[in-house]
Amino acid sequence: MLKQKNTFESEVTDILESITFIKIIVAIEKTYGFEFDDDMLLLSEFPTIGSHRAKPHCDTLCIGGVR
Repeated sequence: MLKQKNTFESEVTDILESITFIKIIVAIEKTYGFEFDDDMLLLSEFPTIGSHRAKPHCDTLCIGGVR
C-alpha cells in the first residue's frame, strides 16, 4: 500500500491527534502573544491544513506565516 503524501488539503485529523493540535495552538498563542477564540479550538474548524488560510481572520495570522 502506498503512503499518501500530506498536502495543504490533507485532512488535519489524518495528520494530527487532538493533543498535538492543542500543543501547536498553545505554541502559536505564546509565540505571537494572542489567544484563539474558544470556538476556533476545534479540529472541525480546520478540516484541512490549507483551510486556515481561507479564514477571514487570516490577515492577522496564518499558520507558518503564509498569507
